[in-house]
Amino acid sequence: MGISGSNKKVKINRSTVEALPYFKPDPEKPNTNQQLVFDSVLPGFGVRITESNKAYFAQKRVGRKVVRFTIGPCNQIIPENARKIARDKLYEMSKGLDLNLIKQVKFAESDITLKKCFDDFVGVRSLKPNTFREYNRAMRSTFWDWQSKPLVSITKDMVQTRFKKVSSESGPALANHEFRILRALINFAKGQYENSKGESLINVNPVSRLSETKSWHRIKRRQTIIDKSDLPKWFKGIRSLRNEDFRDYLTLLLLTGVRRSEGFQLQWSDIDLRNKTFIIQDTKNHNPLSLPMGSFLYKMFKERKKASKSEWVFPGTGRTKHMVDPKGALKEIKETTGIKFSFHDLRRLFITTTDSLDISTYAMKALVNHSLNGDVTGGYIVSDPQRLKEPMQRIETHLLKLCRHKD
Repeated sequence: MGISGSNKKVKINRSTVEALPYFKPDPEKPNTNQQLVFDSVLPGFGVRITESNKAYFAQKRVGRKVVRFTIGPCNQIIPENARKIARDKLYEMSKGLDLNLIKQVKFAESDITLKKCFDDFVGVRSLKPNTFREYNRAMRSTFWDWQSKPLVSITKDMVQTRFKKVSSESGPALANHEFRILRALINFAKGQYENSKGESLINVNPVSRLSETKSWHRIKRRQTIIDKSDLPKWFKGIRSLRNEDFRDYLTLLLLTGVRRSEGFQLQWSDIDLRNKTFIIQDTKNHNPLSLPMGSFLYKMFKERKKASKSEWVFPGTGRTKHMVDPKGALKEIKETTGIKFSFHDLRRLFITTTDSLDISTYAMKALVNHSLNGDVTGGYIVSDPQRLKEPMQRIETHLLKLCRHKD
């Protein structure tokens, strides 16, 4: 709708504003619905009048367009205050700022809540099921009351206070984990949400306070492995397990060093008995890993394949149809051998054994799917399971020797 062409000037004060008549539509000008009255003292300051309202405004050309910024209703702001606000806004516009665009950006900022950020993050990233569950748990527990908050309203002080609370109530490890999730979400937001100029709507990640104040907890990394002197008893214990799936699964972890979930998710389509290799499809770094089999592992897979009626190498009875968490096997071995261990202890044992055999760094990292950080040459080396066959066989032979296994 248009504006009346008769834009008159008056000295704006209480009496002149009250005396200004409300706009009357002109039948001959149906597209005109308001009139502008400018101040005779401060250029760009004025009153916009419609059929039922009067409002102060500040108007100035910014670039190639005229920007009219609404200050507020005349019946709520006295003229003296409106004039002061207008002077400030006119100065800002003289610097090239489009105040209406800034208002839109501020509105957009209020729309970007932590919940929206989480939903967008999940929609863009390919999260593993376990990772999604961890993020979702953090949103529902640690940050349940922040979900509807605009990201820009989450301050460094709020982060510091909540971090201390979680550390006290749930422990330092969980506090570190949950706030790393929050940091990841807000870092995502900084790159995801922009204004019309391509500038980020999120300028500061409030979780940075934890680094600035050195508040992150130092968590001592677990360094336990099964003692070499216990290996014969431990290996005899797993090979005598009543459940053959558990027996072979733990043998796989010992002889290859693969992660717990990587072993669970092996399918027969990943096993190549002809070339004596197998593929881990869903790895931690999302890069499929092709590995050679040692002779013992090859025989084990071959025997399992003959008896298998499932697409999964280690089938289960739950929703996933594959083995999920054989804690019962750990308990049984502990009861029969007195040896307590974790699944990751087997990975540490594999890596420690590999290192003791003077296997090359490139081969060792390739076998356990570790990146060659900072090594430019390493980026050009393609992992070949046939080249890894000899070191894998050496490792398997040595581990079985430590276990005092005889074919």
